[in-house]
Amino acid sequence: MSNANKADRPIFIGGLMKSGTSLLRVLLGQHHELYAGFETHWFEDDIRTNWHRPDSRRMGFLRDFFEIDADTYARHCATKETTPAREFIDIVLCAAATSAGKPRWAEKTPANIRQWPLIQELWPDAKLIHVTREYRDCFASWKARRGDSLNDFLVSAQNAYTSIEPLLGTTSANYLEVDYIDLVSDTERAMHRVLAFCELDWDANCAEIDTTATSRERDTVKQVTGRDSKTSISLEKPIFESSIHQWRDLITPEEAETVRAELAPFYARLGARWGDA
Repeated sequence: MSNANKADRPIFIGGLMKSGTSLLRVLLGQHHELYAGFETHWFEDDIRTNWHRPDSRRMGFLRDFFEIDADTYARHCATKETTPAREFIDIVLCAAATSAGKPRWAEKTPANIRQWPLIQELWPDAKLIHVTREYRDCFASWKARRGDSLNDFLVSAQNAYTSIEPLLGTTSANYLEVDYIDLVSDTERAMHRVLAFCELDWDANCAEIDTTATSRERDTVKQVTGRDSKTSISLEKPIFESSIHQWRDLITPEEAETVRAELAPFYARLGARWGDA
């Protein structure tokens, strides 16, 4: 199956929701050799299994976000029919990268960290970048931007690492962790490290947000989903550090203590990077 996919060293970005995966995706996508579009949830049935159903929920988003018209979609389906073992998303993203004049692609969906075994099976030369973030800050974003409950956050966080728990706190040729604090407080240094991991030459475009491009993305999100996105609003601004330690203002002391207690095993593995952890 893996031999059917054509992507050259694809890059997958994952992490908890509201951990900074979208920021990294935007910065990486500004590299002259790497295409990185909207998240696809490529592993869901709408894309992997029901690729022939153009109006399914995820396929509808994919077609709209990636501006896949009816003729292009028909060509992608024909390619899938002739090479059934090839992943539909491999077909889509290889075509998108070629259209953008870039030789490689990256895909950002937070749950990619859960899909790492499948990714390795399908793309043996793939790389995974795991964006980490102090859990109290992460929950503060969940609470302020999504309105999710503390229990929802804890369940998601506790289940997120099932497939990669042995990798936490490590680095290898195909696994890298980059922390949100580093990404926003010393962006250039963090991106030098990321690009070296991705086997890409340094590109200064990766050190700051192209707000003109992210403004266009925000318009696309509003057009496709019918609503504005708080993530898109944030990405429309230059990189800011005010969200570091935001938990002190956005969540209660009781919530903060519960996060620390319930996620203690992960703090033990990753907490040193957050200073006071």
